[in-house]
Amino acid sequence: DSLAVLCSYGDIFIESLCKDASKGHGVTKILAFSLLSIILGADTYQNWLKHLNSKGYLKHFIESINTDNQNLLMGLSSDNIKPLFIYEAKLAFLAQIAQTEAGATTLLEAGIIPRLSELTILHQLPVSSELYKQHLLVQPVFTLLTSLLTSLGSKHVVANRQASHLVCVHSELIASIVKSSPGEERSKQDYQDLCVVTSLFACLCVF
Repeated sequence: DSLAVLCSYGDIFIESLCKDASKGHGVTKILAFSLLSIILGADTYQNWLKHLNSKGYLKHFIESINTDNQNLLMGLSSDNIKPLFIYEAKLAFLAQIAQTEAGATTLLEAGIIPRLSELTILHQLPVSSELYKQHLLVQPVFTLLTSLLTSLGSKHVVANRQASHLVCVHSELIASIVKSSPGEERSKQDYQDLCVVTSLFACLCVF
């Protein structure tokens, strides 16, 4: 199959792809994360996840969320949306990993939830004329968190405690997503954000 063909290139291909995702620029980085997401989704034996973890790439990707935060702050203030698309691709990649219990456990141990809690860009969202940027910032975070909690199960104390703290940190943002003014019409993106936040609360309420 396709995965077997890719794996036949050996560690050189894996290393090249990981380095593109880690140190590449712009489109290179986005494509690398997108390809990694596809490969990890098809890797039944999770050999790629093991490689990413053992070589320190996964930890690096998670820790670099702080750098993404700064790049987003600078980018959005200057209408440079490239950091936004890199951020979206990276979190989609991490959400793919979170869809299995082993992957979610690895992310949790690497400190993914505290890093998401530290995303100050979520408290400095664009003005209402650029709500699509708000959607691109918010949706990946709560999608990743919901996937992780679902994979770990409702009785995972550490994950639920950290997720509850994240909700408290971003409580104003969450409240703005949930509430609406009388007569206000919600967009499709508004409903998508509301859906993923509701799913997150469903995970936490089971606990």
